[in-house]
Amino acid sequence: MPESNTRERILSAAQNLFAKQGFSITTLRQITDKADVNLAAVNYHFGSKEQLLLAVAGRSIDRINKQRMVMLDCAEQNANGAALEIKEIARCFLIPAINDLFEDDEMPCILSQAHNDQNTLLQEFIAERVKEVAQRFIAVIQKSLPHISLEVILARGEFMVGALLHTLQSHNKFSAKLAPNQPNLQERSFITEQLVTFCTAGLSHE
Repeated sequence: MPESNTRERILSAAQNLFAKQGFSITTLRQITDKADVNLAAVNYHFGSKEQLLLAVAGRSIDRINKQRMVMLDCAEQNANGAALEIKEIARCFLIPAINDLFEDDEMPCILSQAHNDQNTLLQEFIAERVKEVAQRFIAVIQKSLPHISLEVILARGEFMVGALLHTLQSHNKFSAKLAPNQPNLQERSFITEQLVTFCTAGLSHE
């Protein structure tokens, strides 16, 4: 069996089990059984359960970061040096994650575990993995909102990430139950636009 196939099977099995059960409860034996590999394969490709968790999270984060930078580069080129509208910045940050993870029932759960389970290893890994992209977004926000302090931007950025993770996990299911005759509440395009509008107001409010 090609090593790439083995690695992907381990990643997929781990992602599924980490999302369903949580990192702390999932065992390597469960992962190897689900992936139909032996423990030596996990050790060879990842070294430990902790490193396997980081590999699972990293592949999604890297995809999203790459697309965020592509969108932001394009937006800045179109602006010809002018400050970007906050709504455009919010779109560049939110849309890549929604496009990548909206139909994914697993990764939003795993990314949320960094906070819900107080997994400091995952928290530090995510912070380091997104650091360069985060600094880029902070810079363009400061250029657009020079009157708002850095600490306020950072705090509101945390709120935006929280809203994004909640949206990816819930898909507005609670709202849909309150108003079952409102089909737009579960439509990706509608949810995306409302989240962008919400985060734009939160970021730019004086």
